[in-house]
Amino acid sequence: MTSDPNSRPYIALPFVPHGGDYNPDQWPETVWDDDVRLMQEANVNIATLPVFSWVKLQPDEDTFDFAWLDRVLEKLWAGGIHFCMATSTASVPAWMDQKYPDILRVGWDGVKVKHGHRHTFCPNSANFRRLATGLARRMAERYGDHPGLRIWHVSNEYGNTCYCDQCAAAFRVWLQARYGTLEDLQNFVMTFLRCRGSIREVERELGISYPTVCKRLDLVNALLGNSPAAEQQSVNPNVILGRLEAGEITAREAAQLLKGRTP
Repeated sequence: MTSDPNSRPYIALPFVPHGGDYNPDQWPETVWDDDVRLMQEANVNIATLPVFSWVKLQPDEDTFDFAWLDRVLEKLWAGGIHFCMATSTASVPAWMDQKYPDILRVGWDGVKVKHGHRHTFCPNSANFRRLATGLARRMAERYGDHPGLRIWHVSNEYGNTCYCDQCAAAFRVWLQARYGTLEDLQNFVMTFLRCRGSIREVERELGISYPTVCKRLDLVNALLGNSPAAEQQSVNPNVILGRLEAGEITAREAAQLLKGRTP
């Protein structure tokens, strides 16, 4: 089956791109000329940068420094190497986490992550969106017309899920718009589970453990405002899933038990 290139937007380059990520800010500037020379020897014609350089570009909220990036781009372009320009927003600076704690994302267990890894930000944080948009706008204004720019690299490797209060509120709005009622949502979830032969198939496909399956199903109910009563929290999810896998109860009955109800 072939696709019509005119039916969807696509990026046309006058050459076959050959290159990869380049992180010059992690090395002394004295080696940058050698970097370009080695790229030329390897027939590299495009470099992706600066993917994780936010703190180097914005050392504090009111200060921006693009001078070092200007010098890197000048060397690359002089060497005939184009750029895939990254927004540099995949790894937030430490000052940002400290000044705006809402930027740090929260895991499904309710624990806020620590600084020091990539993708630690909450995608629904108003402060993150404001600061990330501000940096991206400045980069677009500064480099948007550069003859060496071929493509933009927006953020990096999406998938930083967050379970903080602001994400929960946004998720409720999305669920309400998509499914309308809790019953319709449960029907969708149970259809998803019923199409597998056993819970083990769900575990293999999603790469998650039995307790995590239970917690995620229960999380959906909690986000919709249907958390089990305190006295019903003693229900053992592993026992329920064991009964489900053994065929003793149906998927809908398992969901009801996980919600603390009697099927």
